[in-house]
Amino acid sequence: MKFYSDLINTETPIPDIAYKFGFSSTSYLASFCQRYFGRLPREIREQSQQNDSVL
Repeated sequence: MKFYSDLINTETPIPDIAYKFGFSSTSYLASFCQRYFGRLPREIREQSQQNDSVL
């Protein structure tokens, strides 16, 4: 999913990512991520950044 890649590989604001990929709102993106990934977009991004800092 391209939006997931943008979420973890860029610092683009989450609302901008939601808009870019056609989510009707940031809340809908959050619900989508929670349902399919078990985490909120912010949590996905934070975990990705923590994993990068370990390398």
